[in-house]
Amino acid sequence: MKNGIKVKGLIMPFDVSESWTDTGTWAGEYHRIDGPAIIYHNGNLSWYINGIKYLRLNEYLQYTELSDGDKLILALKYSEFHKS
Repeated sequence: MKNGIKVKGLIMPFDVSESWTDTGTWAGEYHRIDGPAIIYHNGNLSWYINGIKYLRLNEYLQYTELSDGDKLILALKYSEFHKS
């Protein structure tokens, strides 16, 4: 499965700081296999694969094609209990 492409451009929804889609444009479906597809200005995250939204990180990790080691790294990096 190919990773999403970071959307670049001047027009961003007011609450989004970064996002990834399958095409790298706003016309594409949100998609990212190595992290959250949407990062909001307030720090909230949204998890998508091929346009399907997963409500929790552990649900998202079940559908990625990452190795168990890479899944563990994501879980540690983005855990609700982890503060950087």
